Amino acid sequence: MSDPKSIITKWVNFCFVCGKPREHMHHVLFGNKHKLADEDHLIMPLCQYHHEDSKNGVHHNKGMLAISQALAQACWQRQYLAEKLASGEDLGHQSVEDWLQESADAFKDRYGEYYM
Repeated sequence: MSDPKSIITKWVNFCFVCGKPREHMHHVLFGNKHKLADEDHLIMPLCQYHHEDSKNGVHHNKGMLAISQALAQACWQRQYLAEKLASGEDLGHQSVEDWLQESADAFKDRYGEYYM
């Protein structure tokens, strides 16, 4: 069985928070966004403690959830821009700020909201 793929980290066998062995892959975006997030590999390896067992776990801590969702958006935007550059698409004379806004708008178009 192959390791799951994540655009958030390449170390999928270790908890993203503490480095212990991964016990779960946390789906950072859920509900009607879950399928799209799976397609985009917006998953994060977590140990049981940081996933569900503690008040600091992502399922019980709104701050931890917000940080993981903002990180997922940032990683998605990074990949979006990398793919555009790799495709040889002419980005014209856009500024870096314009590129970032374009990638943020593309994220919002796909997921319906911003997390950053």
